[in-house]
Order: sequence, then structure tokens, then C-alpha cells
Amino acid sequence: MAIFKRLIQNFENNYYILRMKERTLLRRNQELIYHMKLAKQRYDGCENKKPKSQIEKEMDLCKKYWRCNPFHYTFYDLYKDDYDLTDRQLINYIPSFFWYDLFHRYYIPTKESILIDNKLITEQIFRSNEISQPETLIKLIDGHFFSENMQRIQFNDIQRKITESSWNKIFVKPAVGLGAYGTYVFKINEDGFFTTTDNITFNEAFLKGIGTRNDYIVQPGVEQHQKMSEIYPHALNTHRVITEYKDDSAEVLCAFLRIGRGGADVDNASQTGIMTGIDINTGKLNDVALSFYNRECYKNHPDTGYSFKNYDTAQWDEIKNFAIESAKKFPKFKHLGWDIGLSKNGPIAIETNLNFSIDSTQIVLGGLREVFRIDQPDYYWRNLNRSPNNENL
Repeated sequence: MAIFKRLIQNFENNYYILRMKERTLLRRNQELIYHMKLAKQRYDGCENKKPKSQIEKEMDLCKKYWRCNPFHYTFYDLYKDDYDLTDRQLINYIPSFFWYDLFHRYYIPTKESILIDNKLITEQIFRSNEISQPETLIKLIDGHFFSENMQRIQFNDIQRKITESSWNKIFVKPAVGLGAYGTYVFKINEDGFFTTTDNITFNEAFLKGIGTRNDYIVQPGVEQHQKMSEIYPHALNTHRVITEYKDDSAEVLCAFLRIGRGGADVDNASQTGIMTGIDINTGKLNDVALSFYNRECYKNHPDTGYSFKNYDTAQWDEIKNFAIESAKKFPKFKHLGWDIGLSKNGPIAIETNLNFSIDSTQIVLGGLREVFRIDQPDYYWRNLNRSPNNENL
């Protein structure tokens, strides 16, 4: 059985099968289809394109270097004439297929990925390694209520804890999922009940109902640092910090700040949030923030008017060191994307992501090939079966 499984895996990782998979990507990947539809709309509406001959030359350069269809050239709006990029800068943009299906798979330890992909398990690992994180109200598993220490409890215990607290928000998050999709956000109303904008009430019936479909982790909102609230007060604005673990050590490769807007309670770029880059050496923000889908550009926050220019990230050194020390406790994972909030008591890990978005990262930071030290793309095309985690592929 093991031999048969290995044969199947070797077949799937074969260079020619991977080439076929990449060529049919736009017919199979609905999310990519949607992103490329938006990209085409931006392209058609752009009035400051480079000459057609230059666009074709640059796309051909990207295609030959990465051996991928250059969808990313349009996705990142590299056809605009204000993107005056050298050849080296152009090929620094990593195509999505190469990242997720080759480079990322080469390093990902598949068997251990559940440690990161499941928030219930990650919460327990954070707790055992003393990584600061939001308080856990309950864990909802198979429709049953468990405390943070995995003791069976009743809803009366939950209600008592809420009554004794000063919380004004409660987040109910699916154990498995990305981008805050499927998350319920409850706010306390004038009657002292927690309800959503859709008038769902946080009670036993609600929890029992959703618990028949999925597992969830339930956590109160975090009171963030005052300086972060000045940018946008309605969501916990988190620092996406990408770390690399190598040779018993860890370092921060790059980072950006995710910011809520429009009254939203979450900061996810895939929802309504905006993003701005962080200089990992100084903690300074970029002069502008961008939206994910429409690439709207803001010098000031659209709700609060807060200027991003010359902003020094509060306690950046503490946030950076927190990410490094936390990454050291996950030696199986070469690259992780940490979502770190800054509470009134210091940095706090909201979650860490194995499948963090290279797309949003490069939108805000530019091409990252050199940051991830990808010098020979062809190596990953031809050596996926020689991955250091090959026994887990």
C-alpha cells in the first residue's frame, strides 16, 4: 500500500504532469478565474499602459524565467507605465502556481500541517509553548463545549464567564478556514446581549446549531494598543509577519500591516481591509495603503484620515522578536505567516498560517523572489520528489 501511494505521489510530482497542471490552471481554479477577471477589468480601464511591444517583451521574460503562464504580470498591474521595472525587478514577482504548487509544496511537511491548519490544535500548541494569544472562552467540538484546558463544561459556565467579564466582542471562528470566512462576530448591545449585525444572538441554541456542522473556537475580542486604534478602532489591526526557520534559528523575512475599514470588525484583505508594508529594519510603514481587489490607494485611512507616511509601528522590535521566538517553537515549518496583534499588554499571536497568501504579500511589498532566495525556479519544477519532506508528500 505504501509503495502504491508513493508511486501515485511520484506521478503527481512528475515534471510533465506539473506542466500539464499549470497549463490548465485557468480552467480549473475558480478563485484565479475571479482574480483574472478583475485584473482584466483593471487592464481594460487603464489609461497609462506601457507600449504593447514592451508589455509583450516583459510577459515573455516572466514566462521564460518561471516556466509559467505570466498571469501574475496582469494580476500585479505590471503593465502600468509607472511600474518602471528592470528585468531583475520583473522576475522578482513570484507566480501563484509556482509558489503554491512547487516552492511551497517543496518545503511543507504535509503530515504535520494540521498543527497549523486547525485553530483548535494551534491554540493548544500556543498554550503549551507559552505563546501569548487571545483568551479562549470555549472550544466547540462535535457539538460539545470544552474549556481552554479541554474540560467538558455546560453553557451556564460559559454564560457565567461572560457575565463576569468586561468583553464587548466575541468571535466564533471555524477551526479550519482562511480569511475570516465563516467567522461570527458578536457585539454587546444595550441590553447586555451579544448579537451579530444579522441579529443572531450568542446563546446555547446558536452554538448547538453550528456545532452540528463544524468545530469552532470562541474567543473574546482583544483590546488593542491605543496607537493602533488611532489608525482604525473597530478591528484588531494585525501585523502579518513572515518568518523563516533554518538551522535551529528563525528570522523575519518581510511584514505588512493589515487594517480594517468601513466599520468592519476584521482586518482581512480578502474581506474589506487594506494593507501597507512595514520596513522590517525600522518598523516604518509605507507611505500608502492598498486594497486587495481593486488596488485602491490611500495616503490616509479612508475612515479615520490617519496618515501612513512616517508612521513608526508601535513596539516593532517587540513584535519582530515575538515572531522570531514563536517561529523557533515550530521547527518543522520553514515559512510561516504570523498574524500578530498589539494588545495593551504587548504582542499577541492571533494565528499563524502555513498557506499564507503570496498574492496579498506581493501586492503590498512587491516581488519577493530574492527575499525567499529563489535563484533557480527550474530546480523546483524537476525536484519536487526530492523535497526535504518527501516522506510526507
